[in-house]
Amino acid sequence: MRTTRSQRRLAVIVLLICRLPAYSETLTVGHGEGFDHQTIAAALVASAWGDTILVAAGIYSSTSGELFPLEMKSGVTLISEAADSQTHILGDCVHSVFASEDVDSATVAGFKISSGSATRGGGIYIISSTVAMIDCSIMYNQAQFRGGGIYAENASTTLERCTISSNESVPGGHGGGMYCSNSVLSLRRCTVSDNSADGTGGIVHLGGITSIHRCTISGNRYGGFAGGGTVCMEDSWVVDNEGRGVACSGSLRIARCVISRNVGINGGGIDCGGENTEVLNCLISENVSLFSPGGGIMSVLSSPSLENCTIVDNQAESGGGVFSAFDKPALKSCILWGNTPEEISFDKVGDIDVFYSTVEDGWEGVGNIDVDPLFVDPAGGDFRLQADSPCIDSASVDGPATDILGNPRPIDIPGVGWEGPGAFDMGAYEFQPPIIQDPQSDINEDGIVNAMDLLILLRDWQKVTGP
Repeated sequence: MRTTRSQRRLAVIVLLICRLPAYSETLTVGHGEGFDHQTIAAALVASAWGDTILVAAGIYSSTSGELFPLEMKSGVTLISEAADSQTHILGDCVHSVFASEDVDSATVAGFKISSGSATRGGGIYIISSTVAMIDCSIMYNQAQFRGGGIYAENASTTLERCTISSNESVPGGHGGGMYCSNSVLSLRRCTVSDNSADGTGGIVHLGGITSIHRCTISGNRYGGFAGGGTVCMEDSWVVDNEGRGVACSGSLRIARCVISRNVGINGGGIDCGGENTEVLNCLISENVSLFSPGGGIMSVLSSPSLENCTIVDNQAESGGGVFSAFDKPALKSCILWGNTPEEISFDKVGDIDVFYSTVEDGWEGVGNIDVDPLFVDPAGGDFRLQADSPCIDSASVDGPATDILGNPRPIDIPGVGWEGPGAFDMGAYEFQPPIIQDPQSDINEDGIVNAMDLLILLRDWQKVTGP
């Protein structure tokens, strides 16, 4: 049974309160009588480590007495009693909405945070602190330099089920949605969309460690994510950004992600320039690199490893699928098809190893083929394999345990390609044969039990077919 957002909010409140030490207090904030404080600012001043501040639904602004920025406190949990951003903290368009300096274990949950403005961190400014944001919407904030929505430096910042949208860092700024440096950044089930900056509109993280899991980064101008340090992105969508989808100069791992319809200058989908780059089980499609190579992937001094990726319908000046310079990428069990002007290109002492892959117009290497992969509906963006695809059971005999959708790998189709436990499919999607609950019910033997089998049964009812 699926839970509603209100039920999740109640669960968060109960969990956070249950974790409090016995000596902690719960302070209430709201407009009118019956509350401990009329403003969030006053409650924060009165709070101590272990306290929870429960805020009633409403709009909290300078008009209602709030003083910005709201200073987070160590060990204090600030949480809205209402769901769906009904508790709105409306900034004064002069200061950050929240500020956190040298704060440990602060939590903010369930608020809409907007109309902040500052040189850095229009919405939230975090320095040398440990902060968790849960179920928050951070929108319509502005920075004149870095981090329209959030700025974090030497910090540990966790965002879960948050929306960071329509923030900006202009003119000449970076990280419209979020800018971090030398921090530990974790995003889970978040949406980063429609943010803008002159340098990467979505997320910028220079140095430190970045973990992005089950997130959507879309519609940002210019660019979705740019960073260094160590970056791990899993089960996420990076789509429709004006600018490169992902750019990384550090250690990068991308697994089970969709990188699609991004339009950049140096690489449309992924621009990798650091060592230890791994791209696994990803769909990289319909990206465009304007005036430069590498529509799907641009690799310079990186030598990335790409395994079980589907790289299709990307465009660039050269190397529509993959472009390499001064390095040697390795592609295993991939599909490169429909990229313009060619699938693969390299320059400046570059080279590319490709094996057990489908490459349109061919590419030298063990196990490579040049045959239409027979996608289910490429025009509609469905790049799963049809039952008669030549890519089934034709990849390397080792590979990841699941595909881009989390389906198990490998699934051996008897009589096709490799036989046995090493029968992996090429590309991001492992072919999933139809599950027949009762094989005897599949009268026309098409692998599916449906209305057609019932019609045949009714047509032939009481007919004698045997002795």
